Amino acid sequence: METARAEDAARCASTEKEKEGVPAQTDVGADFLADLLDSPAQAVKRAQELASAGEFTVNQILDEATDPAALSGLLSLHEAERQSDPGTAAAKCLAATGHFALAVSVISLDVPAAMP
Repeated sequence: METARAEDAARCASTEKEKEGVPAQTDVGADFLADLLDSPAQAVKRAQELASAGEFTVNQILDEATDPAALSGLLSLHEAERQSDPGTAAAKCLAATGHFALAVSVISLDVPAAMP
């Protein structure tokens, strides 16, 4: 019985660590995206710093930043589909193209290694 309890405790601790890492990674992507819109040079610098620290790779940061941009595009298309007014639907489609363009731009970035 003690062995089973110890195994359950270890499994729970492992699951909690995995859950803690997911929001942090998602946050770093959202932070990168926000920084990119405000100051692209600062966004690249912060990504390099995070990658140098070894907590994330640049590719992980870019992947996490791409997801919300692509999702926003999909949500805009979904909203366009629900519109009865063609003009409003067209505006939602145009908004979606901007989100998709941002997602493509982010995933296509070539972030060089940080300079020492």
